[in-house]
Amino acid sequence: MIVRHHDEPPAIIWQLNGGISPESRTIQGLLNEATQHTRQPISRSWQTFLKDNVHVISKRYGHPGWDGYDANPISTASTVAALQLIDRLPENLQEPQVVPEPDGEIAFEWNSGKDMLFSLTVSGPTLIYAGIIGGNRRYGQERFFDELPQSIAQTLSNYFRKA
Repeated sequence: MIVRHHDEPPAIIWQLNGGISPESRTIQGLLNEATQHTRQPISRSWQTFLKDNVHVISKRYGHPGWDGYDANPISTASTVAALQLIDRLPENLQEPQVVPEPDGEIAFEWNSGKDMLFSLTVSGPTLIYAGIIGGNRRYGQERFFDELPQSIAQTLSNYFRKA
């Protein structure tokens, strides 16, 4: 049992030291992720969940032929770009599904029922989108650098807002 006086700083639960074994590096990475996770505001919890999904998908579908056919492995570039995109999504959105694509890219899909579907694929510095919004089709591509393109942000905010 740890006993401390009320004027003492909280005890350190873990300390990151530079171990050299692969296991030690794995544990250090997990502890770093846990530390970063505890510092994030609760309001961004769905973005954290999406990032976890992107990591799972990139590992699970990171080998050739993952679909039973000729699918490319999810690329590292697509994983990194997907993680960057998540940070730029408006906070007031419905949570999208994270979907692996057979060309090695990662897509995000919003589905709000009949005639309300939007898919956004991260392909390096390009966002490819397609959707059906109230019976109207929208599709195209936009460059993606530091900000979510305004046309995509508006579509998502206008039609796929949290209830």
